[in-house]
Amino acid sequence: MSNFKIAKRTLCTAFIEHGKHISTAETYIRQNFNLSEPQLKCVIVNIQKYVLPEFKIRWKKAARKVDVFLKNNKNWLDSELLVQFEVSEEPSTSSGTVRGRPCKNFEESAETTQRRKAIKLFRDSGLDHIHRSYVQGLRSIGQTVEAEIIQELRASSIEKKEILLQILKKTQLRNHLHLMKLWLYTTIYL
Repeated sequence: MSNFKIAKRTLCTAFIEHGKHISTAETYIRQNFNLSEPQLKCVIVNIQKYVLPEFKIRWKKAARKVDVFLKNNKNWLDSELLVQFEVSEEPSTSSGTVRGRPCKNFEESAETTQRRKAIKLFRDSGLDHIHRSYVQGLRSIGQTVEAEIIQELRASSIEKKEILLQILKKTQLRNHLHLMKLWLYTTIYL
C-alpha cells in the first residue's frame, strides 16, 4: 500500500490564489506530482471530501481575509492530508473467487441498515451538504426540473410543504420514489 501526503497549507494557498474549486487542486497536483489517473482521482476525491468543504467554512469564518485565515487556522493548516492507495492485487484462492461476505449496495440493504447509513451521513455531512449534493447530482444527470422542484420545496414554508404533500398523495405520484423520500426527509428535519 502506497501513500500520498500533501500539506493542507499548500492546498489552501492554491485555493486562495487560483480559485476555490476542485479543479484548482487537480491542476496543482497534476503539475507537481507524478500520479497515475486512478491515484489522482483518489486524491481529488479525498480533497473534495475532507479539505475543500472545511477550507470554505474556515475561509468564510475568516471573512475571506488571508491574514486572519492563516492566523486562526495555523494548526489545521500545518496538518497533512494522507491518502493511502490500495494495491490492486487480487487475493488468490483455490476457486478463483473473492472470499468474505458479499457487499450490498444501498438499495439492497435492509431498511434498518439504510436508516442507520442515512443518519450517519446526516450527522457527518449535515442537511445543507446533502441537499446541495442531491440537487447537483440531479443536474449532472440532466434532471434540472426535478432539481428545481427540490430547491423550491426546500425554500417553502411548512404550510406549503404540507399542501404539496397532500396533492402528491392524491395524484398518486409514487413512481418517483426517490423524490418522495427526499420530500419526507426534508419535512421531518426542517
